[in-house]
Amino acid sequence: MKRALELARRGLGYTAPNPMVGAVIVKGGRIIGEGYHSRLGHPHAEVEAIRSLIEDPEDATMYVSLEPCSHHGRTPPCTDALIQSKISRVIVALQDPHPKARGGIAVLREAGIECHVGLMEVQSRDLNHIFFDSLRLRRPCISLKLAQSINSCVAREDGSSKWISSPEARKYVHRLRGAHQAILVGVSTVILDDPRLDSRDFDMSRSPVPVIMDRQGRIPLKAGLLQNKETIVYTTASAENLLLAKLNGEISAEVVSIGSGSEGYPALWDLMLKDLYGREIRSLFVEGGAEVGSFLISEGLVDWLYLFVGPQIFAKGSLGGLSPAMEMSFQRHSLEFFGDTILLEGRVSCLPA
Repeated sequence: MKRALELARRGLGYTAPNPMVGAVIVKGGRIIGEGYHSRLGHPHAEVEAIRSLIEDPEDATMYVSLEPCSHHGRTPPCTDALIQSKISRVIVALQDPHPKARGGIAVLREAGIECHVGLMEVQSRDLNHIFFDSLRLRRPCISLKLAQSINSCVAREDGSSKWISSPEARKYVHRLRGAHQAILVGVSTVILDDPRLDSRDFDMSRSPVPVIMDRQGRIPLKAGLLQNKETIVYTTASAENLLLAKLNGEISAEVVSIGSGSEGYPALWDLMLKDLYGREIRSLFVEGGAEVGSFLISEGLVDWLYLFVGPQIFAKGSLGGLSPAMEMSFQRHSLEFFGDTILLEGRVSCLPA
């Protein structure tokens, strides 16, 4: 199963909004086939593993990181391929929580295939936390990405933040962007950096939908993101400049008014998340600075944290440190190096400071 999970991770950035899945076929203590879901719409892991077989799979065992599907979606049911292959046993990490996809285990058992569930369940759930969390929460799963210096600053004294992390880390961030359906920054980040928020260092076809929260219409109309027709700007009725600019054809971005301007920040976020979920956006990658990060932590809205720590030490008195009303700690995490940058990522919990 560990190998199946390793294979599944190869699909990071390519399978969203579907989960990453890996499968390994074993016979006589030897791996005779393996595969993973490589891209949305391509054959699933089970089918790829069966296609890779180097010998007859009769009486073999398949280890798969998620319950095989039994419905017709973008691809045929994986249960059909398993039954036809004559594999005798299937070990599943965990059942599929999606109403349309679950039920594969029952189909396999009815066909006489022995099935067992629960091996490395936690690891499989963490791998596909976006998929599972959005179903459970009924809102987009929120992943917060932070980059900070060794002395815990997320920006310099002038507010700039380029570049805290290494080129290798930044390339990986573009892959993470591809794993999410939407990406959000606060208006202050747009004003300071005029970012593109695409996945150009990974795969432009996997670029997420840019999202900006701008309550007061502070974003410069010359900002590059406003000329991207995929961009969604959430604002309030009081931000007349944005609404008029859209009406007059000065900008291409979609402008969505979600309040009068008198609502508090938490209420506007709630309205924004509901609107995104209604658009079938199930994952939101947040690259905002200190203001947005502090808010999400304070509200307990961070489902997954990507914390990059670069080798810099910013001068004493530099601004931009987080100041949430909650403390955040990792429940489970992994550590990885990208050049001279450390990445800590994992599920977090928030407690009152």
